[in-house]
Amino acid sequence: MLETLLNLVPETLINPRVAVLTPGMYNSAYFEHSFLAQQIGAELVEGRDLVVSDGYLKCAPPRG
Repeated sequence: MLETLLNLVPETLINPRVAVLTPGMYNSAYFEHSFLAQQIGAELVEGRDLVVSDGYLKCAPPRG
């Protein structure tokens, strides 16, 4: 699955990363989101972990 997702990335994108987006640990499917991310080697992220910058979706700065 990870290989398939990475094959969909435009060739112009350098160092792409794959993430599984979850609403959070209180969601009924959180275990499945976590398991999927672990099995395919992707990051597990919530919406608050992401930001759009210069037209690209990026990881937000760490919450402090």
